[in-house]
Amino acid sequence: MSVGIGFAIQRLSEIGIKCTLPQKILVGGQVETVCFEKTGTLTKKEVSVVGFALCENGRMTGILTSPNEIKQSRYAQTAFEVMACCHSVTKSAASEHLGKPIDTAMLEFSKGEVISNNT
Repeated sequence: MSVGIGFAIQRLSEIGIKCTLPQKILVGGQVETVCFEKTGTLTKKEVSVVGFALCENGRMTGILTSPNEIKQSRYAQTAFEVMACCHSVTKSAASEHLGKPIDTAMLEFSKGEVISNNT
């Protein structure tokens, strides 16, 4: 197995990819979705989502930033729905979103809403 990892490191290096954890190369072949988060905390005090890119046919798409682009993409709608529901955001009595900053930013970007089951 180490010979295969060595060849993989060499091939990745040839295309400009540096591998800092060689043992993770085997896991890399199984990855279907990659999420990058850049919060902008160095330039502003809040987290915001400006868009996202998907991998289709082994290539990254351009960044999708508008609801129209998202609705037209084959896989983006699913990602958009995930952003709307995979979080731990709640709503305060004043209807403010409460939760982790990245979660509230994703919910607001997706135009999702928090619905309470309490009556």
